[in-house]
Amino acid sequence: RAAAAGPARFNNGMNPGVAVALFLFLAACVGIAAIVIGFAASKRGTVVVYGDTAAPIPAPPQPPALPAFAGAPVDGARVLVVSDLLPPLDEATRARVDALLASFDSAGMELRGAAPGAESGSEAMTADLDLAAAVRLARGQAPLDSPDAAAAIETWLAASPEADAVLWLTPATDGSRQGPLARLFVAPRGEDWTAWSRSALDTINAIMTR
Repeated sequence: RAAAAGPARFNNGMNPGVAVALFLFLAACVGIAAIVIGFAASKRGTVVVYGDTAAPIPAPPQPPALPAFAGAPVDGARVLVVSDLLPPLDEATRARVDALLASFDSAGMELRGAAPGAESGSEAMTADLDLAAAVRLARGQAPLDSPDAAAAIETWLAASPEADAVLWLTPATDGSRQGPLARLFVAPRGEDWTAWSRSALDTINAIMTR
């Protein structure tokens, strides 16, 4: 008689090889996740640090200071601005003229006349334009760089109680330099004014050729 079959048996324990394989698989997943997270973090913006301090941001370069005019022989010297520059002025010309007039103003001089491109209308401006017209008439047709023009303008200044100097702006037409030309005429009132005019001309040339 055949023996009766015993109850079926199941092995509930884990095979050691399977356990090791499962452990290695989980460890690999954790490692891959760490690599992915670290790469994502490295893509974010960071601050470059040298040692324990952040690298300083260099300051933008500052424009050179404008040359300064020497003090005129009298306080509040009046400079009549006469301009042959026609608007609109290009950016470089405008910058040079503005710097020149600002330097005169910072030296305590009273500017009269009209800066290039200025709008007329006020009573004071009308009077200044009349002064500019008068000095143009005194100059006549003489070239501005001629001895005749210089003598005529200086004679006008000597007789005028309204201005101590004339600053005449003209375009550069011979191509020898960039920007406008500026000529300064002063009243013949002694060596102090002559010495000041020489110093002022050096400053004018430094500004207009910068």
